Amino acid sequence: MSQSIAKRWRELSGSNHWNGLLNPLDNDMRQYLLHYGDLVEASYAAFIREKTSQFAGGSRFGMNDLFAGVGMNDPNHPLMKYKVTKYLYATSSGQMPASFMMQSMASNSAYKESNWFGYVAVANDQGKQMLGRRDIVVVWRGTITPLEWTDDFMAGTTSAKQILKTNQNPMVHQGFYSIYMSTDPQSQYNKISARDQALQEVHRLVEQYKNDEMSITVCGHSLGAAVATLNAADIYANGIAGPKPNWFNKPITVTAFPFASPRVGDDQWKQALDQMGVATNSQLERFHAPGKGGGVRVLRIVNRPDVVPQTPPPIGFTHVGQVFNIDTTGSPYMMAPFSVAGAHDMEAYLHGIAGMQGQQGGGIAETSSVIRSNGGFDLAGRRDFSLVNKYLDALKPEYLIPDRWWCSENKGMVQQSDGTYKLQDGNWILDEEHQTNDDQAES
Repeated sequence: MSQSIAKRWRELSGSNHWNGLLNPLDNDMRQYLLHYGDLVEASYAAFIREKTSQFAGGSRFGMNDLFAGVGMNDPNHPLMKYKVTKYLYATSSGQMPASFMMQSMASNSAYKESNWFGYVAVANDQGKQMLGRRDIVVVWRGTITPLEWTDDFMAGTTSAKQILKTNQNPMVHQGFYSIYMSTDPQSQYNKISARDQALQEVHRLVEQYKNDEMSITVCGHSLGAAVATLNAADIYANGIAGPKPNWFNKPITVTAFPFASPRVGDDQWKQALDQMGVATNSQLERFHAPGKGGGVRVLRIVNRPDVVPQTPPPIGFTHVGQVFNIDTTGSPYMMAPFSVAGAHDMEAYLHGIAGMQGQQGGGIAETSSVIRSNGGFDLAGRRDFSLVNKYLDALKPEYLIPDRWWCSENKGMVQQSDGTYKLQDGNWILDEEHQTNDDQAES
């Protein structure tokens, strides 16, 4: 990671709403987006999708092994400069689409009512030096498959007044809100909501590192991007990002990087976030953020052929924040035409961010503008193109990369001492030292 990022992190986290950084894409900004995208991708790579597993719906790796387990085991890799401090679990009081909730076929399923939905991590001392501050990151996993989930998933709205602390009545997507807010007394993991799990842990870390300059970065993909936007606004609205007299002398900025986000709420939702400093589609030279520093910033990353950011329909729903548009149809590595999954996949997004060169000129990318391929596409060693086929069959055949190649060794089947094989792909959770959210809530 570039050494200049430590000096420029405020700008890269949106202090000036990314004005002048996106078109053409600033080199440090590219690294920054790839960094937070990799943090999101880790939640997909660790997720157990095998329905025959007792641990389907959970993480394949424990918190101490997450980044090494998903292939970031080089001690110099930027992700290895973070410590995962909390796993987040979600349920829903409404009908859950199969694309979100993975249900095990095993009678002794470890995750009957809940699924692993993300994590909270904090930069260690080396990470603080690399990033220029103590970064607290909240990552929200998206859906297992994008196909038609928005059509089936509770597309009505509900009030977000409770979390935004506003006199208005902002309305948000009922399904996203349900995942964020729901509890289940029968669940080992969701006696408290995903929201409370995240807020409690972020608050704890802010208190622990109150003498450091810090940032809070919230990111997610697809449905997780929608929840990330809710979470970022919630953190700010409820005072978890300060300011408090005994904290570092600068307010904490809360930045959201939602990748492939659907629309989340209505116009009052947008107005509420703009009052926090988001500046949706504003003329930035005339926009005044609240207070001195701090506030919320949102930069959505959108791939032009991806249909998910166009859902739900704009009647009653709107996007918030600034937008960085990419166009992976310009990649010489990927096959055309693009499938829904191919345009929406997180690795496809990271491929596009790594390679798109864009056009000269411009500043903030408006909703209608796209960094198009006429500026060229050049990975320049920034990212391995084979990652596109991690979960897809999207690379051109001449590159000789097998499709959907990412899986655990032998699909988690482990040979026993008697020579037989047993599925053991998430049994870290059986460790007697593992604590559930219920245990942590009581401690």
